[in-house]
Amino acid sequence: NSNSNSDALASFQVASIDVDGVLNVWTVVELSKGESSGSVLDLGLAPGARVKAVLSASVSLEQKAAGLRVTCLAFNPTSPSDFYVGTSSACVLHASRFGRATSPRRYSAENYDNVTSDCVAIEFSPFDSEHFLVGLDMGDVFLFKTSLSRPLVRWSAGASLSHIAWSSVRPCVFLAVAATSLVIWDLCESDTDPVLTEALGARRTSGGELKPTLPTAFA
Repeated sequence: NSNSNSDALASFQVASIDVDGVLNVWTVVELSKGESSGSVLDLGLAPGARVKAVLSASVSLEQKAAGLRVTCLAFNPTSPSDFYVGTSSACVLHASRFGRATSPRRYSAENYDNVTSDCVAIEFSPFDSEHFLVGLDMGDVFLFKTSLSRPLVRWSAGASLSHIAWSSVRPCVFLAVAATSLVIWDLCESDTDPVLTEALGARRTSGGELKPTLPTAFA
C-alpha cells in the first residue's frame, strides 16, 4: 500500500497474536531516508534504519477465548479483515478486526467423535477461500466451509501433526507434516486416504511448504 507521507516509500501490515487472544496489527513503513538518531518509540528504527513498525490496531478475544489458549492464526485471503484463531480445545474462533459481527463465530471439531486437541495450523484453499483446513496436534485434519460451524470431512495423518499446506497449483492436493513423515492427499484420486506417505528422516519436522512450480516438491 502506498503511503501519502513524502518521507515514506511504502508500507504493509503484519499481525501477531498472543496466547491470551490479543491480536496486534502492525504497519511496517519504509522511509526514504534513515533517521541518524534512531528512535526509542518506533520498533525497528535503529540509528540510520529506514524501516519502522507502528501499532495500528489491537483486538482482544478475551471474552470469546475465556479459558482457551490461542495456538495459531490465519486471515481469510479474500476478506482480510476476518481472522481465524485456533485454540487449545479443537475449535477455531472467527472475528473481525473492525468489531463486525461474524457468523459463525466458532468452528468446532470437539464433538466430532469426542475430539479434544490443540489446533496447530489453519490453511485456506488458494483456489476457494470459502474452504479451509484445520490441523490438530493429535494428527487429525478437518475441512471446514466458512459458512458452517461443523467440519465437512475428517482425515487422519496417523501421527502427531505440526503443519498443513495446500498445493498452490493443484486444487485437490494438500499435505500434512506428521512426526517424521510427509502425508499427501489428492482428492481426485481418493477422498478418504492419503495417496503418499513419505519418510522425512529420523528428526522431527516442524513445518514445510509446497513449491508453487513443483507440485510434488516439498521444502
